[in-house]
Amino acid sequence: MSKLRRIKRRVREIWARVPELPCTGACHEACGIIPVLPAEIEVIRARYGQVDISPGINGVCRALTPGGRCSVYEARPLICRLFGVSEGLECHAGCKPSGRYLTKDEAHDLIQEMDEIL
Repeated sequence: MSKLRRIKRRVREIWARVPELPCTGACHEACGIIPVLPAEIEVIRARYGQVDISPGINGVCRALTPGGRCSVYEARPLICRLFGVSEGLECHAGCKPSGRYLTKDEAHDLIQEMDEIL
């Protein structure tokens, strides 16, 4: 198995442990300066090519479309997936996860696992 395939498999395993929260586009103003881990960059580039997800004008994520939607939504970073489904990162628009909220410790553990992939 290639290195990229192993990375993608492990990233997907971590993503699968995050409760679902359908995107309504209501919280795009929260899409600013975010930490993107090396494994996530590999997965985003494998799916979308050389996408710039660095902060742009006013610190807004460059992956946002003019309509405020995420252009890399299917491969969005873990921190974006945790928004709205983790304690301390609740959605201000009132969106709720399909299951339960993750605890802060659970969210931290997922981030640490993602950071250790490469």
